Amino acid sequence: MVIFGKKKKDLQIRTRLRERYFSFKQILDANNEVLEQMADMRHRLNFDEGLDMAYVRAACTSTAVGVFRIISNLGKITDSQEDILSQRFEEITRRISSCLDPKAETGGQPLALSLEEIDAGSEFLVGKKMASLADLVRISSARVPTGFVLTTEAHLLFVRRNGLEQTINKELLRLRESNERELDAISETIQNMILEKPAPEEIVRAAEPYLDRIEKQHGRNTRFALRSSASVEDRPGQSFAGQFSTFLNVVREDFYERYKQVLASKYSPHAILYRKKFGGVDENIRVAVGCMVMVSPRAAGIVFTQDPRGSRDRMVINAAPGLGAPVSDGSAIVDQFHVTRSQPLTIRKRFIPEKKTMCVEKQGGGVAVVEVPAGLQANPCLSDAQIFEIAGTALSIEQYYGTPQNIEWAYDHEGRLFILQSRGLQIAENREIPSEAVHEEKILVRGGHVACPGIATGKAFVAHDVAEASAIPSGAVLVIRQTSPAYSRALLKASALVSDIGAVTSHLALIAAEMGLPTIVGMREATTRIHPGDTITVDAVEGVIYSGEPPVRPPETVRPRPYSDTHVSRIARDVLKHIAGLTLTNPQSPAFNASACKTYHDITRYVHEVAIREMFKINDNVSARTGVVRRLEVGIPLSIFVIDLTERGEEAGKDKVKPTDITSVPFLSLLEGMCTEGIRWAGFVPIDMKGFFSVMANTLYDRYQGDRALGEASYAIISENYVNFSSRLAYHFATVDSYCGEDRHSNYITFRFMGGGASMDKKTRRAQFISKVLKAHEFLVEQKEDLVNATLRKRTSKVICEKLVVLGQLMGATRQIDVTMVSDALVDRYVQEFLRGNFTLGIKR
Repeated sequence: MVIFGKKKKDLQIRTRLRERYFSFKQILDANNEVLEQMADMRHRLNFDEGLDMAYVRAACTSTAVGVFRIISNLGKITDSQEDILSQRFEEITRRISSCLDPKAETGGQPLALSLEEIDAGSEFLVGKKMASLADLVRISSARVPTGFVLTTEAHLLFVRRNGLEQTINKELLRLRESNERELDAISETIQNMILEKPAPEEIVRAAEPYLDRIEKQHGRNTRFALRSSASVEDRPGQSFAGQFSTFLNVVREDFYERYKQVLASKYSPHAILYRKKFGGVDENIRVAVGCMVMVSPRAAGIVFTQDPRGSRDRMVINAAPGLGAPVSDGSAIVDQFHVTRSQPLTIRKRFIPEKKTMCVEKQGGGVAVVEVPAGLQANPCLSDAQIFEIAGTALSIEQYYGTPQNIEWAYDHEGRLFILQSRGLQIAENREIPSEAVHEEKILVRGGHVACPGIATGKAFVAHDVAEASAIPSGAVLVIRQTSPAYSRALLKASALVSDIGAVTSHLALIAAEMGLPTIVGMREATTRIHPGDTITVDAVEGVIYSGEPPVRPPETVRPRPYSDTHVSRIARDVLKHIAGLTLTNPQSPAFNASACKTYHDITRYVHEVAIREMFKINDNVSARTGVVRRLEVGIPLSIFVIDLTERGEEAGKDKVKPTDITSVPFLSLLEGMCTEGIRWAGFVPIDMKGFFSVMANTLYDRYQGDRALGEASYAIISENYVNFSSRLAYHFATVDSYCGEDRHSNYITFRFMGGGASMDKKTRRAQFISKVLKAHEFLVEQKEDLVNATLRKRTSKVICEKLVVLGQLMGATRQIDVTMVSDALVDRYVQEFLRGNFTLGIKR
């Protein structure tokens, strides 16, 4: 009975430990996300990249959600301090909110506005898309359909009046991007919740007068086009093109049902993943819906006022008979005209394919695809006079906005030109990308239209539909039959995009360009001439795809630009003080407590420290009896404590273990690297007085000032095939997480490194050194300032073990070398030394 009782108690301890570890892992994951968001905000501010109010709000909300997760999971490890932390979190959140434009957060705003009622201060209510369309009403040369907008305030009212806010947040918080089935299920659940709810009476009362007025002006059988105009759409670098639904030829009886479908499309799987890719967060994205009189078009399409490849002397017009859907979704080959931008306007190039089908309105509402009359299939959709009218109107719109534009247009059956939408156009930089000469026999496909220039190599992944595309492996070239925004989900993993059918004006091409993916559309025979699994190179400069890899890969250099002193950048700097500032530094200080947290970073720093203490507090009472937590005796000056979750880890009677007692394959490999001959865990790092004062200054003000010194506690949670190693060494923090088993598809390594005691430029150089070493060892690496994230996946157990040895060596070799990295030249020198097996680097023997 005693034995039985002891085993039961040990099992309870181990179960409790596993539960704590799960919550601890959630804290680590959320902490990583928060740090990543902080680094991204600093990066965008310092490089002046993609910084607008939509991003700043999204980043603030994303960080808040992460910090909330951290606090919640700490409550599952210990019930102390959680209430105090929650109070501090609410106070910090209020301070951040006060830095932001308060208008977007307040209620009592109009639920509906006509285009004429929209002014310059209404963009937060109607979205940039509809605000731009309202601007066009003031341009005499642009004819815009009559319409109104159900505002973002109406969306907020819909969600709150139907009690959906908390339910949606709960669904999204359990989402895991890597689980495609879970993403689809959560997407369907949220969309169904929205569609099942009624439109609140306030929204109906706001919309009905506008609908009545339009029917009085245009007739009782007037049809409508409902278009999303979300708060994040049509922004530089994140247009959300095609991510939300549009409904054409809507009858009045279906108006509110289609309105709800537009709102629900915010939660389509590809929209959710696109939002995550570009830093958007659910609470910050409110959807206004533009309600326009439906134009019944004879021809429609899109005009780019500058060629997307970067040519400055011509514009591109794509046109289709009937509705313009085939142009925007890339579902068919359409007419294309290249027109000069200077007077006299001249058509430089025509491409008139045979057009078999067209999209038209159905009698009872909605749209249908029908055959183009046989005698018109080979005819151009537009006359020269119409081409010149579109070009002239487009240039006047570009002149009004001062930037290149992506404009949707339509000609009705009476020959009137309507402008349906205008958004800023992202133009590829004019940069010379060397394209190596290729033997003709290596060319697989040529032609098509370059939507985003660049060169990329990868395994071909040929997908015949969106469902197949969801299985694309990271780094593959996505080859599809025709473009559709639904494929944007697969673009997150692709290295390049190729399609048989599609135009550079399609939504998917625009999204690929935002992501910087080399893209060629309209290649016609790509899916039949490219074999799945073959290594191919997409040369989206010459418009060629060939087998094999390029002989030389063009070098890419990115230089920081000073931030612009704009209203948005000033707000970003203000909120960063409350988000990324660190005042809570020394864990040994009495001031290191929950009440002292002044920023989100303080909270994450405090919780991380407390979580580690709480996670391993069980060691004080039970480790000697149960062997749950043990100290590792290893020949390097590090204090490593091991938690073994295997059956072997339950053996009692030992509070210390040796490497020979360890059965964890990945942990043994990591230890092998850390114990490599030549690794100098202790030694003299040469530093001048300037460097000394730099370290002292950063010790006082840097976010990791209070980290444990060399030789204090590091922790490894292990099983036979798993290790999670967490260590703070000399003011920097490193984690290794790895699974190493027989199935290569389950194997992975993730590595994170951040911090240091030197100035930011020196810490950044050390991070660059680490990044280059890891890239040389085939890791996928992301680096922003002193933060390094690296992953390696789906390799054999042998390769995983070899790379873990390298990580062990790297953690030892990088100790304190940041203080020696006084110039950029040292980065490459240290890389070469490390790769040659010299691990002492800046440390003197």
